Amino acid sequence: MAEEMLNLQQKLAKIRKMTEVIQKNRKGFNYKYTSIDEILARVTAGMNKYNVSLYPHIAPGSEVVEPYVYG
Repeated sequence: MAEEMLNLQQKLAKIRKMTEVIQKNRKGFNYKYTSIDEILARVTAGMNKYNVSLYPHIAPGSEVVEPYVYG
């Protein structure tokens, strides 16, 4: 299937596949983890490949505010 004929869900699935296995490349606080730079590089590469642009948006009336009690 040609890339330009994919719908948004199919494109997002392909981008997810591109980011499935990322080697843990950092150590800290007794943990191994993947740097945010590596994750963003993979996601951005997929978004560029499939011409996908996502931006955060909060739909009016969908937000929930709850107090948090520290204790």
